[in-house]
Formats: sequence, C-alpha cells, structure tokens
Amino acid sequence: MIFLGICDICSTFVHSITTGIFGIMGVVYCDFPLVIFILGSLGLGSWMGCCVSSIVLAVIRAGDVDSNRWIMRIFDGLKIYIVLGICLAYFLITIFLVKPVVFNENYSSWFTDPGLGHDVYDMLIFIAHFGWQCSSGAVCVVYLTLNNSIRQTVKKLFCTPPVSTVPSNMFTVVI
Repeated sequence: MIFLGICDICSTFVHSITTGIFGIMGVVYCDFPLVIFILGSLGLGSWMGCCVSSIVLAVIRAGDVDSNRWIMRIFDGLKIYIVLGICLAYFLITIFLVKPVVFNENYSSWFTDPGLGHDVYDMLIFIAHFGWQCSSGAVCVVYLTLNNSIRQTVKKLFCTPPVSTVPSNMFTVVI
C-alpha cells in the first residue's frame, strides 16, 4: 500500500501538475528535451508501478475476502517482500529501459507515438471498434454462462409464456 502511494504521488506529479504547467506554457519537446525525457520516463514508470501494485493489492483483498489459503500463502511472512521487489523491479525497469512517453503540446497529454494526428486506415478503426464491442459484450456472456441465479432469472424473464388473465365478471352465453 505504501508502494502504491509512492507511485501514485509520482504519477500525480507528472500527469497532473507537470502536464498542467507544460500545457499552460505551451512547452514542446525541443524546449526542454532532457526534462521531458526524464519526466516521461518517471510518468510511465509510476503509472505502470501503480497498475501492478493495484493488481497485487486486489489479489490480496480477494484472498482476504474469500479466505483462500492458496492465495494468501503467496503473501505470508517475508514472501510479501519478494512480491514488492518484483513490483519495484517492474517500476524501475520501466523507468530506465522502456521508451518514455513524450509531452504533446497540441493535445496537452503524454504519448508514446510521435506520429499522433496522422490519418489511420478505416479498416484499423473498424477492427478496433469491433474488438472493443466484443470485449464489452463478453461480460454478459460470462455472467450468463457462469452465474446460475442470473441465468435462471433470464430464463424466467424470456422463456415463460405470458399469462393471460380473464376478468371474473364475464359470462359465457351458449345458444
């Protein structure tokens, strides 16, 4: 949790404060290349450190809620320091060995692609949009296949024939 807080403070400094200052001043890479390079490396590393430590924290919380002994054995005793060391290594490797993000003054944000703003093929947009729709719809399929109570409710909702009611004050006349 402390590691997540440290990464979050670094990330907030780069992604909020520095981005605001650079956006107001209209800074481009050529103005301060070393500063933007260092802050881009720190920003990307701290963001990835936040991501991996949030995943570890979620797994720990899931193990606490479920009382899953297998998950909690990973974090018992001194093993938690090994997990934190892996998170720290991921953070440091990202800072020192991965291509940093660069501030783009036109969009007032940090990007890895210097060719931002160039045209993209329509087929790529179609494939990306279709993939996004499939990944969003997959949640419904997972719920319907794995959650029995939701499946029964949906069956009741869609598969039962409608009940027609006849008012009790009607009489049948036979001639």
